[in-house]
Amino acid sequence: MVAKGIVITVIILVQLSLIALILFRPKSKLNNATVINLHKKQRIIICTVLVITVLLSILPMNLSPMYNGDIHYYTDQYEKTARALLDGHLYIDNNDVSKELKEMENPYDFDERNRLGVEFNWDHAYYKGHYYMYFGVAPVVLVFLPYLLITGNDLLGHHATQIFTAFFILGIFLMFHLLAKKFFKTMSLSVYLFLSSAISIMSTWYIIAAPSLYCTAISSALCMMIWSFYWFMKAVYDCENENAAVAMAALGSFCGATAFGCRPSIALANVVVLPLLITFLTKRKITLLLILKLILAAMPYLFIGILLMAYNNARFDNPFEFGQSYQLTIADVQQFSKDADRVNLKAALEGIYQFLFKPESAAKFVDTGSFLTFPILFFTVIPWLNPKVWKLVKENKLFLLLLFIYISVIVIILIDVLWSPFILARYKTDVLWLLGILSYIMIGLWYQQSNNKRLFGYLMVFMSIITVMGSVLLFLYPYDNNYTIYYKEDIEKALGISLSF
Repeated sequence: MVAKGIVITVIILVQLSLIALILFRPKSKLNNATVINLHKKQRIIICTVLVITVLLSILPMNLSPMYNGDIHYYTDQYEKTARALLDGHLYIDNNDVSKELKEMENPYDFDERNRLGVEFNWDHAYYKGHYYMYFGVAPVVLVFLPYLLITGNDLLGHHATQIFTAFFILGIFLMFHLLAKKFFKTMSLSVYLFLSSAISIMSTWYIIAAPSLYCTAISSALCMMIWSFYWFMKAVYDCENENAAVAMAALGSFCGATAFGCRPSIALANVVVLPLLITFLTKRKITLLLILKLILAAMPYLFIGILLMAYNNARFDNPFEFGQSYQLTIADVQQFSKDADRVNLKAALEGIYQFLFKPESAAKFVDTGSFLTFPILFFTVIPWLNPKVWKLVKENKLFLLLLFIYISVIVIILIDVLWSPFILARYKTDVLWLLGILSYIMIGLWYQQSNNKRLFGYLMVFMSIITVMGSVLLFLYPYDNNYTIYYKEDIEKALGISLSF
């Protein structure tokens, strides 16, 4: 049954790709329609593609027994935290920490724990005799606790990830449509749909494969940040009424601030708010009343920041400690964080190179740099070689926005590199969505000035399909307790291929 399921999945993907190529061939009416002034049928098509993209992304999350609840190991920390909050405390161990762990001089030393045979809960944060979840508490407050209060049952982690991923994809489609209406008015419906779908799947490929715990944190942060971007961009680019724009900015602030309670590294993309604020102010008369309104709109950053610091301080006696330093894993993160030699230019450049460009052997396909895995990302760079694109960037006053997105990518990579002793495949998910946004904007600008939009559009459809297929290959790669790890032999037998890469 499992093997048949994966075969059916591959067949469906191939069929959808063929149907897409037929529907969006150069002479297709859908290929000639633009993103503005959409008719009812075209809106239905957009909704249909959106639903298909969401389903292709969230349904496979039920497959791996490590993450779907069949195996109970360490991926239920969000559920435990919701229960703990309901019981009136922040620790999640119910006083069942082993005596040996409590007596260790350095409980974070992996080798020493193994030597002594100490029992411990894998990848939990441990501090002063209690286990804690070192992931942000925002997802607990947003979905886990409300579900527990309403139903009396735990919301499984992968279901929460499905919710966040679905809303992230919706945010991508809405934001890309908003950008197209403002800056790429001649963009064809087919290019918009293919890019939106491909970038959504590319941004979440690892989340789809390993959806609980780590990816609950990642998907919730992606969801909050894409909606933060959307509300801020709508306030700046698509709203003339000042009060309505300020209200949208307040929603953007709430989402952006909440992202810090999901995964702080992803939330660093909030720096993109600065160029949007500058653009907003240049379009309006600056008055004391407007400044006061904007300060009010920014209050969620202050209030949520204070709450998060209070939560951290209550657990770890440090308002800036989310629990990263106290995790029980294969590395002593406390000692790693004290190693001054790791903070150097060489390590930073190597980390950026490994994230983005490092080639790997087929045996390490999953660790290949993002630009080599997803060639569509080269469009974050290539369009700058075209003087006409430069002109459009200046005319639309997009340089600062693009610059800050590039900066946020580099900053997030550096934080991931310097905070962790290892670069894992899932860390790339922190920046893939930003690179996808950059690709979309640069492709849109190039498309806008292209003399042969039909040919260029068809190229983008092809690149989008390649991007989706690359995501499928990564999903199938045996890695990190994903679906393929458990059913590798069955899948290989059913498909008649080797998944050893």
